Amino acid sequence: MPDTKFTRPTKSIIRESLFNHLGANVLQMIFIEAFAGSGSVGIEALSRGAKQAIFIEAESCIYQQLKENLVHLQLDSLANTHLADSLEILPSILLNLNAPAILYLDPPFPIRIGKESLYESLLLLLPTLCLQHIEYIIFEVMSGLNIPESLGHLTHSKERKFGKTSIHYYTKRES
Repeated sequence: MPDTKFTRPTKSIIRESLFNHLGANVLQMIFIEAFAGSGSVGIEALSRGAKQAIFIEAESCIYQQLKENLVHLQLDSLANTHLADSLEILPSILLNLNAPAILYLDPPFPIRIGKESLYESLLLLLPTLCLQHIEYIIFEVMSGLNIPESLGHLTHSKERKFGKTSIHYYTKRES
């Protein structure tokens, strides 16, 4: 990961908890990592059997590191990378999905300069998205942030706190 003020790497304890919770549900899924940074979460998903990972990163120097990481780990053939703003490209990515997917959202904390309204914008965007093929939404946020009880056909099912960071899980509603 390049030394930068733009990213906050997902801690290994959070990744471990995330994949322990998902278990075999990641197998043969498409894993979408918005605000991807170095891609550590999507790369972990691929190593645990996801059939494809889609990475979205807006900062060019970090995006280059992500691409290098995928090549170095020989995972580039399973990855689809986008140098883009997640809020702008996510609607078209979700609209073009044709298989079950997990959407992992890890936006920069809103305490960063220029990112104060990012969570608000993301929470306004999510209900408007085509979530037809999304099986899970996993939202890594700053602890204490108010988030909705449901996103489309998905409902908030679990929260895990790790100090200043919380992971929120959304899953399909029981019929």
